[in-house]
Amino acid sequence: MGLDEMGTMFARREGTDPSLPPVYVGSHLDTQPTGGKYDGVLGVLGGLEVVRSLNDLGIKTRHPIVVTNWTNEEGARFAPAMMASGVFAGVLDQADVYEHVDKDGKKAAETAPLSKEQVDVEMAAHGGTIVEIR
Repeated sequence: MGLDEMGTMFARREGTDPSLPPVYVGSHLDTQPTGGKYDGVLGVLGGLEVVRSLNDLGIKTRHPIVVTNWTNEEGARFAPAMMASGVFAGVLDQADVYEHVDKDGKKAAETAPLSKEQVDVEMAAHGGTIVEIR
């Protein structure tokens, strides 16, 4: 498990050819009032399931696979949306992004990054075993 300066979580599964770039799969766990029921979460869990299935079946990939949970992807706390992925892609400047302020007057720089001790991924099923997708 890795963590970047924006607080994005990365879980890497090595490939057989270390010279190849990784394949990133994932999404985000933050949400917003009009987001879909599984918006973001499905992408993160889907990435974890891909890696779990590959491991269970003993399938090796040439490329590394990195499951990603982007921080502040919806922009619910700090504008703009896609803040962490934008910095990662080089579209947004990290120093500029760190100056953005939330509704309580806290700068993004004050809230990121999380320390490794603060990172916790928990999966819980509430209300039964059927997943509803609409």
